[in-house]
This record gives sequence, C-alpha cells and structure tokens, in this order.
Amino acid sequence: MIRTWIFQSTPTDFEIEEFIASRRSTCLWRVSRHGAEIAVGDHVFLWRAKGRGTTEGGIFGRAEVVDIARCRIPDRVQRDFWKKTADRHSVEPRALVGSILILEPKNLIRRSWLADDPLAGGLAILSQPQGTNFRVTDEQAARLDRLWCSVGQPWSRSELVIVLGAYGKSGKPLDGRLTDAAIRDAAATIGRTVQQMAGKARVFADLTHSLSGALPIGTLLERKVWEEWSGTKLGATASSSTPREKEQ
Repeated sequence: MIRTWIFQSTPTDFEIEEFIASRRSTCLWRVSRHGAEIAVGDHVFLWRAKGRGTTEGGIFGRAEVVDIARCRIPDRVQRDFWKKTADRHSVEPRALVGSILILEPKNLIRRSWLADDPLAGGLAILSQPQGTNFRVTDEQAARLDRLWCSVGQPWSRSELVIVLGAYGKSGKPLDGRLTDAAIRDAAATIGRTVQQMAGKARVFADLTHSLSGALPIGTLLERKVWEEWSGTKLGATASSSTPREKEQ
C-alpha cells in the first residue's frame, strides 16, 4: 500500500531549497518517527518550516521515497548545507527521496491556508509540528494533490461558477469572509484554498456593488461569468482596461 507523508525541513538547520537548487535530484531526509512504515514508492510532500526572517512555512515541493530509512550520515555534497558541524557527520535514520518537484517561491502552499482548509486542516504537522515526518490520511492526500495541481493555474469558468454558487447561497451581498460557510463548503469541492475562494467572492461582490462597470473590477472571464449569472450587462467603459485574465 502506497502511503503519503509530509517531510519537514527547518531552514535554521538545513538549507533544503538551496540544496535542491544545486541540481540535486535526490535528498537524504532525517526520519525522526514512522521509520518502519516509510516504504519505497511512498509519496511525500516537502514542507519548509518557518525560519528566522523567512516567509511563512508550508509545502514547497513533492517527491517519492526511493530508499527506506537506514542509519547513515549525509552524503558529501549534502553536508555543506547543514548549518551545524555536528549535523554534517551524525549517524541517524535517513530515507532517500527522489523525483523531486519544487514550486516557485510565490506558489508556496502556505501553512495558514492549510490550517483554514475544511479537508487539510487536520494535518498532523499543523497541531504537532515538531519532528521531520508526518502521516497524511488518504483524504488529506487527495486534497493536497488537488491544491498542488491548481497552484499557479488560472481560474477556469467552472471554478468561477462554483464561487458564484456560494455567492447565491449567502442570501446577502457577499463580503468574502473566511467564516462564510458557503465559501468553505465550495472550497472543499475544488482544488482552491478558502482564501482564494474568498478573494474571488470579493470580486463578485464588488461587481454587484458597481453595476455600472465603470471600474475595471475583475478579469475578463470573471466579468463575463458574472454577467451570465446575474443577467446584467456591465458597463462597456471598463472592458478595455480589464486586468489580464490569468490573474490569480
């Protein structure tokens, strides 16, 4: 049975992103627990903890286990990226991960997004962040897969229609608050975070409050979908200054 894990790295201990950027396709990862369960072929989401002066922690990559946890020291290249001399030569259980994929820094799947997610909010790393290895349930893994696949991708028409469905359920001018149950429920049906859904809800609320369309609110696709949903034609004056359609 293939399992899914989160493997965590702490910037104050090891420069993981710099190490991977040095064109290394594999990485020996400390295993602080679950060593007997981590198997070849298991899926891994790579998590960077928040370090001193760094941005928020979260998922920055994914990989696959290519060798089980064994007691060994870091390889010669990897040693240079450990901050403490003792860590460069310590013999500890380490699993080898490969097939590493890394997100652009701006696309980090942030810890705060996951903490507020209706499906991923129960991740073990959120409640007990100490350690390097964390189990991920099948439901959580499916959710992380969907979030991963949507990272950096433009919104589709069908996704915007789902946001509008949440807008309609609110029964009032929607302000996109994260506490809105309709927004949270809608987020669970697609690969978008609650924060992203709320942002689109705010766009549709702004369009509702500015029916003349005098302001360049939303992307071209957002305005078109809103017009179809509302049956109201926005003012033509803003169409030439509509923001780019791939805006997130």
